Amino acid sequence: MSGRNDEAGRQRVVITEVTPQIDGGRFPIRRVVGEAVVVEADAFADGRDSLICRLLVRPAHARGWSEAPMTALPGDRWRASFTAGEVGRWQYTVAAWVDHFKTWRRDLRLRVDAGQEVTADLLRGAALVRAAARRADGEQRPGEKKTEARILAALADDLETGTDSAARLRLALDDELALLMDRYTDRRFATMYRELGVVVERERARFGSWYEAERGDDAAARLAEAAAMGFDVLSLPPMPTVLPEMLPGVETAVTLERPAGDFDGDEWRSAWRTQKETVDRWIAQGVRIFTVEDPDAWPFAFWEWLIGAVKSDHPDVLFLAVAAARPKVMGRLARLGFTWIRRERGEAAPEPDLWRALGWVAPDGEDFSQRLVQAATQAASFGVSQIPDSARDLRDLRDLITKLNAVRRENPALQSDQGLRFLATDNERVLCFSRMDVKGANVLLVAINLDPVEAQSAWLELPGEELGLPRDQPYPVYDLLSGARYLWHGTRSFVQLDPRPIPALIFRLRGRRGNDRR
Repeated sequence: MSGRNDEAGRQRVVITEVTPQIDGGRFPIRRVVGEAVVVEADAFADGRDSLICRLLVRPAHARGWSEAPMTALPGDRWRASFTAGEVGRWQYTVAAWVDHFKTWRRDLRLRVDAGQEVTADLLRGAALVRAAARRADGEQRPGEKKTEARILAALADDLETGTDSAARLRLALDDELALLMDRYTDRRFATMYRELGVVVERERARFGSWYEAERGDDAAARLAEAAAMGFDVLSLPPMPTVLPEMLPGVETAVTLERPAGDFDGDEWRSAWRTQKETVDRWIAQGVRIFTVEDPDAWPFAFWEWLIGAVKSDHPDVLFLAVAAARPKVMGRLARLGFTWIRRERGEAAPEPDLWRALGWVAPDGEDFSQRLVQAATQAASFGVSQIPDSARDLRDLRDLITKLNAVRRENPALQSDQGLRFLATDNERVLCFSRMDVKGANVLLVAINLDPVEAQSAWLELPGEELGLPRDQPYPVYDLLSGARYLWHGTRSFVQLDPRPIPALIFRLRGRRGNDRR
């Protein structure tokens, strides 16, 4: 038997190709509270026996598993999903086993349909039900479970000794019996895949707008400025002093500086502990977001230790990496626990299940307004570097940002990186795309003038069925930035856009209660 025990030898099911997982389960996947985790696996066995396949989920600190049945797909593929629960670390895996009752019931139905004699089959089924009754009795669960053991035992008697053949067949194929048998299925020889991890983070990880203060600035003044424009997070430079007094609705993110010290030399333990003490002091003041510039200049092992230790005690703490690093380096930082990688235009896109992009816009160049609108409407998380007081059209820029943040907060379609589709126009200087929330209840259409100097116009080609547009009647559209209303017909529409102060139109085609009628 090559060292395999009898139990292992009777585990007939093979489970492979479980998704999602990162590096064979070495690192956890990431989700935000309320997001779905869709799990698939290949599960199969020798022969033709039917299988039961279950998805198992639990918080990392729990002992028992919650279970969900997996649905069979073509090609021995199975699927189920669970919703990311409370903030913290969770575990999930897949278990499967051969189910002799399901196999028996399937074959019995085939024999009945073929007109064959099934008396012996009913006796085999009675034995299977009686074994389930013993399992139900042995579990020693209170009240109802003992009742179910007695019910199963009585059903086994009816299958074995009943005098009405038609009644015995109806009982054998009864769905209620199948449910009871599924509850007390024989799991002795189940195969369980290795445990996989998922880190569940708070809502801010999925959605938020950031404003960045410069070194030497008045932090309190910048906090008030960020709040006035509707930002969710103020990113502060490294600060040796206490935080400014907090304002409702705005978090502060503190930038960590690498202190003097040898992080990979003989005194590495002392250097690591010193940095951890700095993080702990900020946490004690209420900080729950940390920004790290050039984290790839620090040892990878340090980040795995630090972020793991911090999130073990404070699972709501989040980390942002500001790194112009190579894609594989960025991927490693994400694996080690960074929630976001700050991303400028044209840089590598985020990896599914691993890290989230935080699109960043610097207030330079004539096309700042255009880039600002793109970032705010294409990314669930975006940030803006501090706008200097000497900036051209300062009041208009602040007004545009305030409106964009209000639109983002009011429309779920802009609160996720999913549901983005680019649409055709007849003018390459006009960018058009739709945004849709995961339920399809909130649908937006965005058109942006990419020309920072000249007004531009274009005909938009709209996928009417996908956007829920009526075929044979006009429909109103409402621009969320200007407040203007338009009456459109069909799937081809004309827009004209100025380059400033608002170079875009954001139409709500469908809100939370259906088509917008305001």
